[in-house]
Amino acid sequence: AFHFMIFHVAMVHPFAVGDVIAAGELLGNHIGDQTMSDIAVGVSTPNGWKLVSYFDVMTDSLFQSYQAAGVSSRDTLIIPREARDADPLTCSGETIVGSGSLENWVRVN
Repeated sequence: AFHFMIFHVAMVHPFAVGDVIAAGELLGNHIGDQTMSDIAVGVSTPNGWKLVSYFDVMTDSLFQSYQAAGVSSRDTLIIPREARDADPLTCSGETIVGSGSLENWVRVN
């Protein structure tokens, strides 16, 4: 039911729909300094398609690496919908031209 979309990756080789990958398998590397990486997670629910936070679906053992780097909780990494709705991004077509005033970075050690 979950779909993971990883953005701005230089793939190690072409993948096709239906390919099987193993946990820990290298898919690619960050494309470069011209942009940031991002990941989106969508889930099919009885009420339809819904985007959810990557930090809400990662395993506790993976999140421990973020805690070891100084992140106190998952909530520290998630902008709540109500907060974003009150301070939306501004777009021109597919380009974000205004990022609002919400803090959207978390420093890790």
